[in-house]
Parts: sequence; structure tokens; C-alpha cells
Amino acid sequence: MRSVEVRRAGRLLAEVDLYDYLIRGDASDDIRLEQGDRLFVPLVGSQVSIEGFVRRPEFYGIKPGERLRDLIDFAGGLRPEAYLRRLQIDRILLAAKQTPERERVILDVDLEKMWEGDDFELLDGDRVTVLGIGDHRDNQVMVEGHVEKPGVFELVPHTTLGDVISRAGDCYRTRSMSWHNAYVPGARLVRDGLPLGLDLEAALNGRGADLLLLPGDVLEVPQYDGTVRIIGAVGFESRIRWREGMTLSDYRDQAGGIVEQGDRNGTVVTYASQERQRSSKFLFFRSDPRIEPSSTISVPFKEQRVGGGLNVDQLLTRVLSFAKILVAIKAL
Repeated sequence: MRSVEVRRAGRLLAEVDLYDYLIRGDASDDIRLEQGDRLFVPLVGSQVSIEGFVRRPEFYGIKPGERLRDLIDFAGGLRPEAYLRRLQIDRILLAAKQTPERERVILDVDLEKMWEGDDFELLDGDRVTVLGIGDHRDNQVMVEGHVEKPGVFELVPHTTLGDVISRAGDCYRTRSMSWHNAYVPGARLVRDGLPLGLDLEAALNGRGADLLLLPGDVLEVPQYDGTVRIIGAVGFESRIRWREGMTLSDYRDQAGGIVEQGDRNGTVVTYASQERQRSSKFLFFRSDPRIEPSSTISVPFKEQRVGGGLNVDQLLTRVLSFAKILVAIKAL
């Protein structure tokens, strides 16, 4: 409802626009009623709706000549999050322009150009949506996990890992329980969705290069987990308590050893920082990765061979080993 007619002695005395009262607070056209006056509310005329990032999203009646700028004023104006470059209008085409395949259209309006003097005509049934700006911020990094004050931090030029950690609660200057449970050697930096292993303890103590941070970096400091997980081609997958001095073979033995189809040479150790190391063998010498708390030991199954024989990887490994033996013999 927008218009109200005041009728006196059988004739139209005035037509009052309620939007002047309700939206603008303008009572200049107010009329003093007398005995016998009648108020008549006519059927609603053209209506449009506006939703999204405006202060009063709603259906509004429009009069001939009122345009998009007027509708935004009715809705109380734009909110700060409104995206000015693209306002979207869902429009029902006029009957003369409709076809069986085309009855509605989507129209995009650039509000920045409209504010320069242009305006946009509205039609009955238009549905206006004011879209919002994105949530992306190009000057932030995030610290997650077991720190004193996790969260989002401002990224200024030349911000380093140590700078952000000091703002998140320096683990070497507090006895808070959250830092007490933190596993600093397992800290990792996630950049562009990929984990980057780092020596956080060395960087904070000045023993290593302090890493320069980039927009969107996420530092994760995990909780200390004094166990080692072993999965794959072992007798039974399990978690085993980490003990100083225990080797990869010790953990495999506690998990029931490697099954017949297991590939010992392909064992991979994944650390809490998401760094990985693989077992290696040359001639009669074997090198296994160290085991740290929160490590995961993965023992793969051997590749199935069709018709027996060696697979390509095994063949290449043996050829390279044979070549190294020939080089060593010639050097004698």
C-alpha cells in the first residue's frame, strides 16, 4: 500500500503518498480530516522488489517516472558491502516481446556509472538484487592450532613467520596450557593449498632463516601427539607410543611385521609438518627415515605383475644398481 485517497462530499480532495510519511518523514502534504471524509485505498499499482545489500529489502510500489535510483532510496540506500559494479535485475519481458522460449531476462547494471548521472527504468515485476563484495582479503595470514591467540593477522610488507608468532603468543614466553600442548617441530605452513614443511623452532631461536610470509599463508601448529601411526602392508595397522631411539624397523615389528605382499623399500614416513621421507637401499646398504612423534609410517603393497617378471620400476632400479656397480669397479 502506498497511495491513500481522501474523498470529501463525493469528490477526490487529495491523494496522499504514504512513502512521504514512512520513508522520507515529509508531512508537508498532510490534510486535516473533517466529519464525513472518506479514506479510500486503491488497488496496488506497479510493484518491484529489492533484496541483497540494502538497508530495507522489501517490495515497493512505484509510480510512473520512478527509476532505479528512487528504489534504492526507498530501500534506505546501499550497505557498505554492496558491490557497485554489478546490480542484477530479473525482468519479465513485456507481452509484446515475449516468445515461448524467452519470457524473462537477467540484466546487469553498473551502479558506478549510474551515480554519474545515468538512471535505469523499472518495470512492473522487476526483482532487483544488490550483490555483495567478496570475502577475499589480500593482506592477511592465519595462525591455527595450539597457539595462545589463533586467528587472522594483518600482513604488512616484510612480515616474517617470527613476527606473526610473536603476535599469536610466543611459546617461549608463556606457560599457557595451549602452548604447553603444542608440537612446535610439527608446525607447517600451507601456501596455495600445499603444505610447506619448516623448522619453526630454529626460525624463532634465530638458528635458521625467518620465512617471509605471503598473502593467504596459513600457519598450523599441531597438538603434541606422542604416538606413531603405522598403516598399509603390515600385520595390523596400529598406533604405537613413540619412544626415543626406536627405529623404523622397531615400529614395523610391533605392528606385526611386513606381510608377504608388502614393499619394504617403498616405506614412506610422513611427519607432522607433512614432510615425507622414503626408505632407500643401495647394494647391501639400507637407509631408513628417522621417526618422530606424530609420524605416520606407510608401507605399500607390491605392484601386481601380469604373467610374472619385473615391473618397470623394479627393472629400472636394478639397471641403475648394476650401472653403479660397473662404475665402482672401473674406479678401482
